[in-house]
Amino acid sequence: MKQMRELKKWVTDYNFLKHGIEDLEILMDFEKSGDAETEEVKSHYQTILFRLEDVEFRNMLSEEGDDLSAVLQITAGAGGIGRETTRLFVEAGAKVFICDVDETALENTLSSFDNVSGARVDVSDPDQFKSFFSKADEYLGGLDIMINNAGTAGPTALIEDISLEEWNNCVNINLTSAFLGTQESIPRIKASDNDGGSIINLSSAAGKFGFPLRSPYSAAKWAIVGLTRTTALEVGRYGIRCNCIQPGPVDGDRINRVIQAKAKAEGVSENQTRDEMMSGTTLHTFIPQRHIASMIGYLCSDFGSTITGQALSVDGGLESIP
Repeated sequence: MKQMRELKKWVTDYNFLKHGIEDLEILMDFEKSGDAETEEVKSHYQTILFRLEDVEFRNMLSEEGDDLSAVLQITAGAGGIGRETTRLFVEAGAKVFICDVDETALENTLSSFDNVSGARVDVSDPDQFKSFFSKADEYLGGLDIMINNAGTAGPTALIEDISLEEWNNCVNINLTSAFLGTQESIPRIKASDNDGGSIINLSSAAGKFGFPLRSPYSAAKWAIVGLTRTTALEVGRYGIRCNCIQPGPVDGDRINRVIQAKAKAEGVSENQTRDEMMSGTTLHTFIPQRHIASMIGYLCSDFGSTITGQALSVDGGLESIP
């Protein structure tokens, strides 16, 4: 039955891409004659590209032994990068348990995908976090992969204007939650029936360049790299890998909020701030969330089985943070 569902998925994707490309060619002809808007063509192209990248990733994992049929947990798994990662693993056949502080987003994600469950959790609360693992144990029955994705932008202000409460809140969510997630997951992955496992932490480009007006966030993301490399050294003997990803400016609601806050703090327009942030990348672009999710998937697959202790940039060639 599972094999039949997988074959049906391939056929459905093939038909979607075939008809989508045909429609795109027609739209491009309409654009040339003035009967279609450029934005409509771009939107249709992005839809086709999104599905094609999904198919390419699934094809990469289609060789025997190179699937993601694991059991895993994702913090902040109902929105942004977390939701994309949840989608990727579920579609690859994994059993997933997620948490998120946003109850609406959590309910939406749980209703959108099969083979996934979750709970509302504030990861800055250690008791709630421990409860998250207890609930996950009941649903998953084991653990192969842990993805510490929870994060918050924190305050946007000069160091001398940031309160200790603001500092602690930002560091607790971005760093302490990753420490607790790693601490709780290691004995569970050791006990897994599979050989080894994988822990993925989300750092940031702010964890290698620094970020003016964002000192708590930047400090926490630098510390994630140290936590990752130290964890890799400690757990490698058990076949467990630990890596972190340092995304550049990721497209989505969060970057929009960062742009708004930064523009307000500097007294400039949001468009100016957006252009400045994009100009810092060689490719002059923000990073699609699905590209981060695909890197996570690669690291957790057999293709990433000899990669550990690394801080991997997915940032469009980011050279600096303005």
